[in-house]
Amino acid sequence: MRFINRGIVVVIILFCFSFCVSQNEFQTRFPVPMDSVYYSTKIGSQEKDTIKSDIHIVFIEALPNTIQLIKVYFNNQVSTIDKVDENNFMASFFKFVPKPDLILNSDSKLEYGNEAPVITKPKFILSPNDAVLEYKMKNKTYFFKIINLKERQ
Repeated sequence: MRFINRGIVVVIILFCFSFCVSQNEFQTRFPVPMDSVYYSTKIGSQEKDTIKSDIHIVFIEALPNTIQLIKVYFNNQVSTIDKVDENNFMASFFKFVPKPDLILNSDSKLEYGNEAPVITKPKFILSPNDAVLEYKMKNKTYFFKIINLKERQ
């Protein structure tokens, strides 16, 4: 009986600690008001098979020195942020669409040279028009979710 009571207590304690796992919580407001956030997509030449997406972040006023923009997460990719001017910032994403030569044969031994696809788990599960902005303020990292990004040409 004692063994069962201790087992139940251990299970309850482990269950409680399972909810203490560090989770990335999104901020509901960004400290500086944003004028607009949008993205643009350009398809490269057929030789290179590249797709370039740029996210533009435009603030109403200049970003103070206490806030540092770190990264943007978009379409299962991550990019650093470049400063265009005092109010404008941009992050670029490149997607390479290679056309691999696959050997397809009924004899699986002849397909030896084919490479398996590389699958990486994204940091955030986002819909196609959402992005996450990672920034630091007073040496603490925050995440701000940008919902419903619009595409501009």
